[in-house]
Amino acid sequence: MTTALERLCERGVLDRRREPCPLTRSAWRYTPALTRQALLIQAVEQLCGTLGISNVERQQMAAVVRHGSQGVW
Repeated sequence: MTTALERLCERGVLDRRREPCPLTRSAWRYTPALTRQALLIQAVEQLCGTLGISNVERQQMAAVVRHGSQGVW
């Protein structure tokens, strides 16, 4: 059975690597594959594509996310 974490790895949201574990001999360590800012930019670009927004407007929105979201999080 595929877990939610494995699905997130398949989608590129998480990275994972094996690490030693005293109880099970090895375990997976999951870490974010993208920064919060990169994930937000990706989500905005995907939304723009769904809504049919032009490439110029997409670039403008990505610039706002890239430069305007600093300090918000």
